[in-house]
Amino acid sequence: MTITAVIDSVTQLIGDIASGFRAFVSSDDFKKFLQKIAAWFESAVLWFVNVIIGLTVAIVRFSKSDRFRDGVRRARDLVARGYQQGLRGIERIARGPLGIASSEAVETAVATTADLFELVLPKSNQRTSALVAVFIVSIILILSWPDAEQKEAVPGPEEMVSGLKQPVPVVKRIVSEMPDFEEIPAGRERKAAFFGYFLPIIENQNRAILATREKLDDWYQNPDTISARDAAKISEIAARYGIDDFDIESDANWNKLFKRVDVVPPSLALAQSANESAWGTSRFAREGNNFYGQWCFRKGCGLVPKKRDANKTHEVAAFDSPQESVRVYIRNLNSNSAYKGLRDIRADLRKANKSVTGQALAAGLKRYSERGMEYVKELREMIAGNKLAVYDTF
Repeated sequence: MTITAVIDSVTQLIGDIASGFRAFVSSDDFKKFLQKIAAWFESAVLWFVNVIIGLTVAIVRFSKSDRFRDGVRRARDLVARGYQQGLRGIERIARGPLGIASSEAVETAVATTADLFELVLPKSNQRTSALVAVFIVSIILILSWPDAEQKEAVPGPEEMVSGLKQPVPVVKRIVSEMPDFEEIPAGRERKAAFFGYFLPIIENQNRAILATREKLDDWYQNPDTISARDAAKISEIAARYGIDDFDIESDANWNKLFKRVDVVPPSLALAQSANESAWGTSRFAREGNNFYGQWCFRKGCGLVPKKRDANKTHEVAAFDSPQESVRVYIRNLNSNSAYKGLRDIRADLRKANKSVTGQALAAGLKRYSERGMEYVKELREMIAGNKLAVYDTF
């Protein structure tokens, strides 16, 4: 076979293949093949979209559940508790400005992170968009995260406790204004908003009390280091807690003071505020920032109850802020003779190295309401029903 014949054969073969391909492309079989490819691709895309939507809905539902909120709170409380214990050990070794600054920064960061978890939980009408926004922002932050040398520490605020040099970490609120609880649907959503707003306020007050208590313990354990100025500060603290003429040489005076300078379990403070203020919707809560039904007895000191008996002169106290209402409430439980039973229960728990819980201390509030033990029972039911005991970590 000559070269010309080979070339002709190859040329003929290529022509036949090209003709066959053109015929296949223009045939109905090829169109059906393309349709199958398009249908498969469409199914794959729809399947992927459905999977993403399903996962998104599941994540959003879980993030709105009580279990998720409890988990966030438990994690934050465990970190805070571990940090507090570590901090105390460090402070005993070296008490200095660096240790104080570190405690403030880390404590504030932990509390702020917990509040951020609550803030990013999407509302029912914003679920998909909120989740997408959080995902996009997270990716951007990861890609643009600065090197360690570029990071700057942001100092947290300080609160001086009655003139002491002990800084108390303040829980930052990303949303600082109190919600309008009447505008929030009653039930789970209003409860979440109520507890989410008041828990950091209560915890902040308890931290301030613990800082004062630790300083008092340091003075008590080291009486030889107490200067005249320190003695004056101790007497000032004792007077604020209803103990006059404090004698620093008297163990009885010190025991009485330690019974009073102590925390109120968050579960109890939350249950009472919800009970006394009708979940923040009562007239006294809205007009006077009074969330615990505190009375005052000077004309013009607060709001006059509409159903007050003619022979009564008391008013419901008005406060400048919800924080002030919480502070006065805790001070009332810690100093008023009517709640000596509560303080005794708390001291006994401390002595037995047991947890100070709202369920236990509620028994000391029989005189807080005219309903007596019925009131105590109602508070305990509120603590149990709303799973508030998880917050009693002090």
